[in-house]
Amino acid sequence: MRAARSQVSRFTRVCAYDRPDVRVTGADVSTPRPQPHTVDLDVNDLDAMLTSLGEQKPYVIVAHSYGGLIATLYARTHPQDVAGLVMVDAVTERMTDVASPGAVKNWDASNAQTSPESREGVRLLDAFDKIEAAAPPRAVPAVVLSADKPWRVDLLPPEAKKGEQVTFDDWLESQQRLSEALGAREHITNTDSGHDIYLYQPRMVVDAIRDVVRASS
Repeated sequence: MRAARSQVSRFTRVCAYDRPDVRVTGADVSTPRPQPHTVDLDVNDLDAMLTSLGEQKPYVIVAHSYGGLIATLYARTHPQDVAGLVMVDAVTERMTDVASPGAVKNWDASNAQTSPESREGVRLLDAFDKIEAAAPPRAVPAVVLSADKPWRVDLLPPEAKKGEQVTFDDWLESQQRLSEALGAREHITNTDSGHDIYLYQPRMVVDAIRDVVRASS
């Protein structure tokens, strides 16, 4: 995200952070916590960080992957603090609308697993429940970006392929439903990108952020 972040900093203030247990080597190891964990802990962390920094509200939240669930719950529980959303191939609770219950259950179980190399484990079904139980979101300017390069399922270990699985088609449909639910200004699907769109197409992400920042000003 660094390439996109440096460009965004030219037209607005940027605040980025690492969640607990996502940076496990190097000089800036992130704070550990018991894993797997629930999304409300991440929402509390985000709110505490922004409050301690004294950042001016409201914020444009830019979320990637699991961060989409954090952004969604934060926007529902702190509606007056959110001016806009940019969802970068973000996980959404809308997955339960398109994938089978068995596939979603297996997806939840695989995302809760941890290892020395990947210490963060997240509870997706718990996050979906907390989002659905929260107040409906306030309408804000939003852009959704979706990957169009399928996952490399051939690289998964055999045990990860057992039972029903969330498919890339499920992912694409959930992204469309997320865009519709947010009333997004744009759903960018022609990204020529895998999951990490900010690495493949940093300019595209920057332009989406600029659009939402301008619309929310």
